[in-house]
Formats: sequence, structure tokens, C-alpha cells
Amino acid sequence: MKLFILITSLLFSSFLSSAQESFNGNIERLDSKWNPIGWDLTFDGYNAFRVDVDSAVKYQGKYSISIASGNSTSTSGAISYRIPSRFKGKRITLVAAIKTENISGGFAGIWLRTDGGDKKVLDFNNMEKQGLKGTNDWKEYMIEIPNREESVDQVSLGALLVGKGKMWVDSFRLYIDYVPIDKAIIIKKNIALQSLDTAFSNGSTISKFPSSKQAIDKLAILAQYWVFLKYHHPEIASGRVNWDADLFRLLLNILSSNSEEGFSKVLERKVDSLKLPELCPSCDTISANKNIALKADYGELFSSNLISTSLKEKLKYILKNRNTGKNYYFGLTSFSPANPTFDNEKAYQHIRFPDVGYQLLSIFRYYGAIKYLSPNRELISENLEVLLRRTILSGIVPLQKTDYVKLMAEFISSVEDGHSFIHNDILEEFKGRYRLPIKAVFLRANKLVVTGFYKQFPESKLQAGDLLLKINGQNISYLIKKFSPVTPASNKEAQRNKLLNDFILRSNIQKFNVDVLRHGKILMLTENAVESSSVNFYDQDLSIDGPSYKILPGNIAYIHAKKFNKNWQDIRTELDKTPGIIIDLRTYPDFRNTYELINYIKSSLTDFVLYSYLHPGFPGQFVYSAPLQNGLVGNRPYQGKVVVLVNSTTISQAEFTAMSFQSFKNTTVVGSRSAGADGTVSDIVLPGDIRTGFSGIGVYYPNGMNTQKNGVKIDKHVIPTIKGIRLKKDEVLEQAIKLIIRGNH
Repeated sequence: MKLFILITSLLFSSFLSSAQESFNGNIERLDSKWNPIGWDLTFDGYNAFRVDVDSAVKYQGKYSISIASGNSTSTSGAISYRIPSRFKGKRITLVAAIKTENISGGFAGIWLRTDGGDKKVLDFNNMEKQGLKGTNDWKEYMIEIPNREESVDQVSLGALLVGKGKMWVDSFRLYIDYVPIDKAIIIKKNIALQSLDTAFSNGSTISKFPSSKQAIDKLAILAQYWVFLKYHHPEIASGRVNWDADLFRLLLNILSSNSEEGFSKVLERKVDSLKLPELCPSCDTISANKNIALKADYGELFSSNLISTSLKEKLKYILKNRNTGKNYYFGLTSFSPANPTFDNEKAYQHIRFPDVGYQLLSIFRYYGAIKYLSPNRELISENLEVLLRRTILSGIVPLQKTDYVKLMAEFISSVEDGHSFIHNDILEEFKGRYRLPIKAVFLRANKLVVTGFYKQFPESKLQAGDLLLKINGQNISYLIKKFSPVTPASNKEAQRNKLLNDFILRSNIQKFNVDVLRHGKILMLTENAVESSSVNFYDQDLSIDGPSYKILPGNIAYIHAKKFNKNWQDIRTELDKTPGIIIDLRTYPDFRNTYELINYIKSSLTDFVLYSYLHPGFPGQFVYSAPLQNGLVGNRPYQGKVVVLVNSTTISQAEFTAMSFQSFKNTTVVGSRSAGADGTVSDIVLPGDIRTGFSGIGVYYPNGMNTQKNGVKIDKHVIPTIKGIRLKKDEVLEQAIKLIIRGNH
């Protein structure tokens, strides 16, 4: 009730005429060119939609802003307002009024974002999940994001139209912990001492490195030494030291050192130059925790012959008296279980490649994040130090930007984490500007089969059930081999799915020559591709054209978890009469609705998941959480069967949701292996503005079975067949229906 009152008070506070004079959220103050002061209607020059100040259609006052797609070929348009300040508080809330007209092929909404150093996006909400479609009269909407008050450099907000149609926005209000922005406390930004160290801001000056085994061994040990101190030494953790710049100094000193003894002395001198850590009485207590999911591992740091005994003892002292407070180079989210954040890592967008020093910095930074902050490092197929050496060997030669990005994509992919996305403009160019607008799926033995088409592009010489043999003269097996090394995924099934959408169906050539096998005959066809950015193919692949809720033959209920938006009270009586409910999780679900469904089917609280999370004050060590429970005590349980559908597109929240349903005794999971990447994502940026991430927490069944890589437990394995695809059958759904019917006879 308190939350309702609070939200209501925020929504209806817009009519206070002088509420926020400094923030032009009411769009009442215009400049001499009729532009609302403070607003960027061009969205940094990227807007191709028509944006106007409208005095005829408004929510309050004199003006609103309209965004219309018109005849534009662009897929979206937006407006923005930037506030370059840091505010004290935990939450940022944006409220605004929206009106829409004929929105199709996307959504309309407001957006809110915080940026940190190097313009790194910290948190973002664009109303995509609740975005408006069709025609809607004026109504107020609210979105929120966390406020990382020590890291935020700028708060940005605005409105967004994706697809076709027209929208109006008015009466923007911004709050910090529900206090109006003009009354919020501004935090003075402290200049980090390390930012004054600019010796290598334009380049590392390192153009080459020896490639002998001895040289590679030294660099591998240097990486382990550098990341250990980065995450453990109190002075470095404070942010007073530019540890990136000090890496370049170490590399230059090592280049001039010709002996193993000299190498160790270089490292020891650096340790001696740092302030000796004070004794840490609490460190032993932290180390004695019994609830350990993953112990810290230091690689070869304390066993290598390249490091002297005296240096090893100094490193052991640092470990025993390590930093247990805040660390400049990584933090932890405020929500539980906490996952790592990297708000202060620099992107170095301006660095010109080749630059061997920055190439090594990138390798070392990513290695350190996985070594000390990934809960799943022991699940990597290869030894992490072996991967480190192999990547160093390729990274010590001067690389052009494209080759450097590919190298890091290979390193990231070798960690085998489905949350390890890779965002970089050069990689997007490498993938290809154009996309073959077909739906396809990998079946057994890497058979790639056309399954259908997108409604915007129905015309094609291809047919559902065609077996793809070659694309642009290259065998499908060759394309898999070529692009797998730069495609991160937790397992092969999920990787095939990513390969398909990121590489195999993309090219920089607009005409695709496609060889297919159809009814025993090989056909050579030419297909027109479309701009890969013209349609959100990913979103359409996870959506369905029909209703999200329906009653199938046999009175079986079907729910598509992405689009489901029914009011539970409206369908509860209908569900009570069904022999079974099918939950389709071959998509990305809306958590709120599935949570309500779980409460509907269960009558008691039971364990359904365990987490592992980074032990505060102990980089590299992860501990188990208490089991999480779900269900509604005292509820009358659902009497029928629940069948959950999964495949390789079932990832993260979808896998978590499947686990939630599995805690109900009458649940059966049908389909094929899920993506094996559950939990939250920790984002990190690498030099050259390569943005990636990894799973920040571990996710397990209550019995300790890890879902990472494995995916969710499947009771009945079903893989579609070419025959079924040709007949336009959903064989996984058909199997689910059979299970429910058989279970009730």
C-alpha cells in the first residue's frame, strides 16, 4: 500500500507549475529557434524520424514533443536530455506522460540511463518490456534504475519510438530516492589521483616483444602478478595508482632485463615502491568460511621459478593482509546476490592500433576478471593459464584493430560463458552489413534447416524444410569451423544458435547464393538480403504471431512466456478446469507473470535454487547462498500437469524460470539442451572499446548441480525433424500435449 501511495504521488505531482524549473521536464521553456531548452531533438544527429514541439496535442501546459516515423526507412527515433551531475541516493526514477498513435513493428516508451567514466553505460531502462503498441491516450508511466552514486558522471533520459507510428511525450519528472531532481543532493566528483598519470595516454610506446618460450612465460607470470596486486593490494585498490600505466612501465623494464633474476627484481622493486599493507585481523576469519563453492586460485604465482623466494613471501604477506574494503577497479552490486561491476575500467577508445602494450593490457585485464571474479572459471575446458599463454603469443605482435578485436573475441569465447557477449563496431562490420531474412535451426549432426520466414519478408525461393548446404560457396561445416572460435557460448547447442544469427546468415554482400537439398535434389538459389539492422531479428525469433495464451485441443492451456499479459484473476477459473498447462520458455520470459503462475500452481514453499557469489573481501573465493524458495503457503495447488518447453534459446532468466517450475512435483521439462548461462551479467570494457561480460553469480539446483554449461534438467528430449518442419509441425509442443493426455488416462 505504501508503494502504491508513493507511485501515485509521483505520477500526479506534475501539475505543480514550478516543480522543476532547472530541469525543463515540462517542455515549457523554448529557445529562439522553438527548441525546448536542454533537449536534444536530433539525438546527437542520429534521428531520421520527424521530431516536433506540438502546441495542439499536450498533456499539460503549452507544449509536448512528438516523434513520428513518417516515411523514414530508419527503424527508430529518439530524443534526449543530459544532466552531467552525480547525485546522492540509491534509485533514479523517471515519470512521464505518453500518448501513441498506430505504433507497429516495435514500441514507444521513455528511457533512462546513467553513464560513468569513458561514457560507459552503467544502468539503462528503455521500457522495452512494457513498451506501448497501437493507439493509447495520455497516461503516465514510471521507470527506475539503480544509482551508483560513486561512479555516475551523467544522467540521461528521453523518449524512444521503435518501428512505425507516432508518439507524444510530456511532463517528464526525475527523482533521486523519490526526491525531485532540483532538491536532490549533488555529489562533488573527486579527481582520482591516477588520472593525473597521463604518461601513456596516447600509446604504450611498446611495438614488439620477443616470442621465445621464456619471453611468453615471463609475460604469463607478469599477468598473474599484475592482476593479483590489482585486486589485493590496498594502495592499488584505493585508485591512487594508475595500474594500467604501471603495467607499461613494467613491460618496458622487462624488455630491458635479460635474465630471470632481473625479471623478478623488476617485479619486486614495484612491490617495494607500494605502501606496506597494514595487518588485517579479519582476513583470517574471512578465509575460514566453510560454505565455499569455489576456492581462490593463484595460478603459478607462488610456484613459478621466475619469481624469487623473497618476492613470493612479500606476495603472501599481501594476500594475508589484502584489501577487504572498496576496490577502485571492481565493485559489487547493491542487490543480492551481488555480482561484480567494473565502473572505473577505461575503454581507451582513442588508442590507435597496432599497440602491443595495449593489446597485452586487454589480455591481462580480461584474464584477471575471469581469474578472480568469475564463479565459473573451473568449468572452462582448458586451463586458464594455458589460454592466457596462447593469447599472449598472438598478442605480442603488432595487430591492426580488426585482428586485435578478433583475438580478444577468441579469448572471450574460449571461456565458454553464454553471457559473454562481444560489442564492438569493428566486429559488427566483420559479421556483415546484410542478413538473409529467413528462420533456420540446427538439427542433429549440424544439419541447418530452414524453418520459416519473417512477416516483413515473406517472399523467398527457399522453403521450410530445405537443408542448407552452402552459403555464398562455403559449406555450412566450414562456416561453423571458421566462426566458432569467435562466438562465445556455454555449450555447442547455444553456440550454433549464435553462429546462425551472428555470422552464417550475415555477409557484406547483399546477394546470397544458397545451395539447398530439397526432396533429394540439390538446388542453387539466389536470395536478396536485407540490412541486418533493419529488423530486430532476435526479438522476432523469440516471439510468436498468435496469442500468448490459448486453450489447445484437449482443454490444455498454452502460455508463451514472453508475450503473456493476461490478468490472473480473469483466467484462474479457466485454468482450474484444465488437465495441464504448457509453459513455452523457448523465449525470454516476463518474470512478473511467471512468478504469479508459480504461486498459482504451488501450495507450499520449497527450495528451487542455490547461488554462489563473490565472498566480499576475498577475490577469487565464492560462497553458497542459502537456498531460495518459491510457492504460496496455503494456496490450493494446481491439480493438473505442468510441461515446460526449452531449447538452445532458453537462456538466463528463462532457465531460472524453468528451474522455478521444476520445484512443482508435477512438472515435466521437454525439449533440447538450454543455453547454460543462468544468473546475472557482469559487464566489463576492454581497450579499444570492446564491451563484453560474463556470468557474475553461479546458479545451482538445491542438490548442488550446476546449471552453467549444463543447462536445465530435461525429462524428455525432443529435437525437431526435417519432416516435421516441412509439415509445419511443432514437434516439441506436440510431445508436451501427448504427455498431458497420457497422464490423465
